[in-house]
Formats: sequence, structure tokens, C-alpha cells
Amino acid sequence: MGLWFPVIASVLRFVSNAILSLEAQRWVFQLLVRPTSVDRLEEAERRVLREAGFDDAEGSFFRHEFVPAGDHQLHTIIVGDERNPPVVLVHGHSMSAAFWCRNFQALVDLRYCVYAVDLLGWGRSDRPEFTGSSFEDTTAYFLNSFVAWKESLGLSSFVLIGHSLGAHLCMEFAYRYPSVPSHLILIAPAAICREVSWYRGFYFSLPPQRVTRRGGFLGYLLLFLKYPKTPEYNTPTSLFDYVFHLASQPSPAGDAAAAAFIEWDNLVPSIKRPLLDRLKPISIPVTLIGGGRDCLIPMDHLNALYDSLVTLCDDVSLHMICESDHCPMLEHPDVFHEILEERLVHAK
Repeated sequence: MGLWFPVIASVLRFVSNAILSLEAQRWVFQLLVRPTSVDRLEEAERRVLREAGFDDAEGSFFRHEFVPAGDHQLHTIIVGDERNPPVVLVHGHSMSAAFWCRNFQALVDLRYCVYAVDLLGWGRSDRPEFTGSSFEDTTAYFLNSFVAWKESLGLSSFVLIGHSLGAHLCMEFAYRYPSVPSHLILIAPAAICREVSWYRGFYFSLPPQRVTRRGGFLGYLLLFLKYPKTPEYNTPTSLFDYVFHLASQPSPAGDAAAAAFIEWDNLVPSIKRPLLDRLKPISIPVTLIGGGRDCLIPMDHLNALYDSLVTLCDDVSLHMICESDHCPMLEHPDVFHEILEERLVHAK
């Protein structure tokens, strides 16, 4: 034991110094820069929307609402004439309603009224603590408030468009409330198959919010290094700033709930309740959209979902945007809008 004592002491000293250094730089970063707040998040969102053509002159065409959703409120961006049929947009992991800003006008031009919602625990919606651990706990966290939200708005039927995590939740919602969606559009839906890459499992279990929230300057640097450098993610130029403020919000909420999708067995991650294990017949049109270069949702997973839905749905289509990564609606909005027009005009 005497021989090992100096080694153990050195390791403990190194660990304690590392922790103190990390905490010190985090507090200095917060003291000098004050990197985020609810007001700064709102201002960053305002810049993103303004650069997309939606300025602060809110009126009947474009406005923000904090809609009652049970015990909480969900921030919602409403665009268009409310006399037109509604289309509901549900964002993915780490995102928010404003990430649909490049798609608002195209949907309004198709004579829809757009309702883009910040899911509970994300964006500017309320951020209650997630206290569950199961798949059912996660879906209840997101969907119970979503159902209360749509009832507050009086939305009895609507086109439902979801991306990634949001697409997975939209599918679950359609099964529970089959008479509500008139058309289901799923963009790069998450958790299709039980198998998941180690990187994807790690991303859900230790999402960027946790690193950015606690990392101080190092968290900011890691987010900056990981953030895509392609023009699609840097125009408008304020998008990175918005992503940083979204990730830095102080209370773990939506990210903690999404982590419950993943389970680990001997350091191997898997999806607890993948879509392919829970498919049912569905009577409405279903449109699947994926990116040919998606680094998160493999093409073979999306093809497997399509092949299964074909046997359960009378009207299902699959569209691949070959040059797109995980966010086709953001990266290639023109091609995405062509698909929407083809499918939605046909549905009408």
C-alpha cells in the first residue's frame, strides 16, 4: 500500500486541480460574459426570424403566443391567416420552432396557417424537470402538454410535420389520436430501429446542452468546433448564436427527457421502443423525407420504415434529398418545399 500511496495521491491531486480549473473558468466566463439568459435567447431568436423575413412588427400574419398547455405554457410561432387549414410543425432534438423559419412562407403560400411549437422543455417553452426514466415517461412528458396545447388552440384537425425526435413523437401522437392529423410528414424520424450507433447513443445520453450548460468557455468552444461550417447553417449569420443560447439554458429539461429513449447494456446503446416495433395500420397519407447524407439516421433505417408502412398505409411516399444531411428543411428548403407542394396539394 505504501508504494501505491504516492501514485493515488498524485491522481487525486490531478483530478481535483482539473475540476477546480474547469469550475474556475466556467465562473469567470459567466461573470465576465454572462453568456445566456431568457432575454438573450429571445433576442437571438428575434434576429434569426428577422433575417428570414419575419421582423418584430407582429400582427395578424405573424406573432408569438405562450399557449396554455395544462400546468405549463408552450411558446408558439403562428404565421398566416387562421381561417386557413392549420399545419403544425414539431422540431427535433436541441432545436425549436424558429428552426422552421425558412419554411413558413412556403406553407403560407400553400394557403395554410402555420403553428410552430416549442416542445415542453425546449426553446422558450416552460422547462419543468423531467423525473421519469422510461420511454412512456418521455412520451408523456412531451405529448401530454402537446395535446393540452392543441386543445387550447382549438385545433381539431391539422397537417402534422415533425423532424427527428419531433417526427417520432408525431408518429406516436397519430397512433393515439388517429382522427386529428390529416396528413403525417416525417422528416428524418429518430429511433426507427433498435440498433443505434455508439455516437448517437452518447449524443442522447450526454447531449450538447449538458456540456454547454456546465462547460463555460470550454463548452462554448466545443459547441463552436462541433457546429456545422456549411453555408446552410451559417446563413443567417446569427443562427450559431441562437443555437448557443438554446443549449445554454440553465435547467435540464427536454434533453433529460430525450435521454430516456436510450438504454445501455455493456456499453452498447439501443433504442428502448423503436418505431419499427410499434407500427400499426394508419388511414392518413404519410410522407417520409430523408437526407442522402444524413449522419444520424441511416438511409437503410428510413427505407425499412417505408417498406413496413407500405403494408400498413394506403398512401405512403418516400423522398430522399440526396445532398442533404439531417435537416433537409433547413439545408435545402427549395427542394423540401417542392415535396411539400406535391404531397399537400395532392392531399387537398
